[in-house]
Amino acid sequence: MKSQNYIYTTKLFDSQGIAAGGSATSDIVDIKRANGYFSIQYDIDGSGTLDILYLLSLDGVHFVTPSADAKICEGVGSGSGTSGVDVVSFNPSPARYMKLAAQETGGANPATLTLWLMVQ
Repeated sequence: MKSQNYIYTTKLFDSQGIAAGGSATSDIVDIKRANGYFSIQYDIDGSGTLDILYLLSLDGVHFVTPSADAKICEGVGSGSGTSGVDVVSFNPSPARYMKLAAQETGGANPATLTLWLMVQ
């Protein structure tokens, strides 16, 4: 029988309200033992549209948006063709710590976000 690699899953946003033009940032996630596989599952309600991106840190204090595009998904919402629910993989640069952020980009309507992070 093949052994399975450990998969870490955590809910970073639980029905988090994001105002029109506003943003929300998750708690810190320690990714030092990650094998390089990352994905999110999001569930968006409301009329707003969101960009979801990651921030990285080596010291756990200074979080930056990497030079490479850090957007995991762009302009997603409850009416964006996925009924507001999708699973998306992404490939961040190596780092010790990560945060996820959601930004409402439509500017006129709020959104509510529930988001799970999976790391292997």
